[in-house]
Amino acid sequence: MDYTPPAALAASTLIVGLFFFTTQLALASRFLREHRTAACTTILLSCTLVACGVLFAARWFFAKYGLYAWQIQALVLVVLAMGWTAPDVASYVFPPVEDRFARELGGAGKCLQYSPYRLADSRTTFSGRDRSRMTIRPLQAGVQPLRLDNAVDEGIRHLEPADRASRKLMNIYGC
Repeated sequence: MDYTPPAALAASTLIVGLFFFTTQLALASRFLREHRTAACTTILLSCTLVACGVLFAARWFFAKYGLYAWQIQALVLVVLAMGWTAPDVASYVFPPVEDRFARELGGAGKCLQYSPYRLADSRTTFSGRDRSRMTIRPLQAGVQPLRLDNAVDEGIRHLEPADRASRKLMNIYGC
């Protein structure tokens, strides 16, 4: 029996979920907004390669083990899970700068958690090229501001001190 049609259906179903998932990642990373042609090419190429692989693997799998309803149900569940989790995965991998600050420096168990530089106890401004410098000014009088570079939304580079004074402050707090 020829299992090409159900294998093609399985591949096309999976490609819908993969397309949505990769598009969410490309949007969250600003790759799609800043490099539209390269992002679209990457998304379509990855979906095409995965679809070809799934087509051949599914055809072999169906020929060897047969075609059953549970296989299609499992595939649909995988595609639904990919679609459901795509925004959460994308925002975890490429978080807003405030979330990155909490993860790296100011969150639970981090070096600035109990300092005057907590985001709740300070005023934050952004400057620099592409608004990539974050300045945290504590609300307490007389406390020196902390300046951090690589502070862009959806960034993947670690926040780092922008100047010598900020490096000194971070060393004082054990960062």
